[in-house]
Amino acid sequence: MDANSLLERLFDEGSFRELQKHAESGVIAGFGKITDFKVYAYVQNIGVKSGAVNKNTAAKMKKIYSDAVKFGAPLVAVFDSKGGEIGEGIELACAYGEIIADCARLSGVVPLISVVTGQCGGLNAALCRMSDFVIATEEAEIFFTPPFLGGEKETADITVKTAEEAILKTRDLLSLLPPNNLEMPFCPSIEQKIELSTVTSFETPDNTTVGFVKLEDKLRADNAERIIRFVSFCDAFTIPVVTVIDSEGFEAGVNSHVPARLAKVYAGATTPKITLITRRAAGAAFILAGGLNSDFVLAFKNAVISPVAVKTAAAFLETPEADYIKEYASVQNALKRGYIDIVIAPEEERAALITALEAVRDKRVVSIPKKKGTLI
Repeated sequence: MDANSLLERLFDEGSFRELQKHAESGVIAGFGKITDFKVYAYVQNIGVKSGAVNKNTAAKMKKIYSDAVKFGAPLVAVFDSKGGEIGEGIELACAYGEIIADCARLSGVVPLISVVTGQCGGLNAALCRMSDFVIATEEAEIFFTPPFLGGEKETADITVKTAEEAILKTRDLLSLLPPNNLEMPFCPSIEQKIELSTVTSFETPDNTTVGFVKLEDKLRADNAERIIRFVSFCDAFTIPVVTVIDSEGFEAGVNSHVPARLAKVYAGATTPKITLITRRAAGAAFILAGGLNSDFVLAFKNAVISPVAVKTAAAFLETPEADYIKEYASVQNALKRGYIDIVIAPEEERAALITALEAVRDKRVVSIPKKKGTLI
């Protein structure tokens, strides 16, 4: 699909308005409606000068970022470019610097989605990765260092076969997100789900958008990184987070920096947080991911809750595993001590989650004034 066709598919029919239109531009930019919400977008036009970024296209991109902030509207950036016009020298370096600064200012104010349909390398790749979500086609190439210089092709949050599928997925995702950090998401009339990875998804169990995190088995470092970014996004836009736990800690060899960052994003998040323990909640992963300190904690009646794996704890205490669970790690034990709000049967999960979401919906938090945290 060419740049114009992509924009036609992205926006509601007839709603796109191009800004600063001229035939020699490597970027097509403007705004339109997606499910009746205003959205800004630019597409690197591979058909003109290979989509190269120069000071003129950079100025157009800067206007899009500026308008998105000014009018509180999401921004979609479509990458398909061979790079920048090297002949512009220092002007090109300055232009990229200004665009990256604008993108950083936009982060957490409105949703940012990058779509990669072709090549996206170097500074383009860095700009792409500054967005909240990256959707790419199977043929897309995302890399900071070119493969012929030893770099590796990177993966996106969502990978689809074609450019049209990428655009449709973008529309679906935007339909579940708030237009900015001061407004609520669009309320769908039917229940929806968008999986962003094996451990994160957006769902609408009560006709409003909820972020779901799945902690299963041993948490890998790459999945922990996905969860960190996802929870950070939900917190910025006050989207409730439900963490479903059936976990025995972290995979062996995980660097301690990853668990520390996971702990920070959960502990610092002021958005409503719900924990659902389905089978096992053992080890550091569930503790650092909110665990029993969420705003609302649910557990299946036969779940096991332990600070370390049951086998390890039983061996340390020199007691049979069944006795350890009964004495220390049962849901009933946690309920008696006030750590569980509701114990449910598996078939009651959906109704119980809706009840929990209603309970935490109006959460208010007064934070200690500070410029920002230092752990990244």
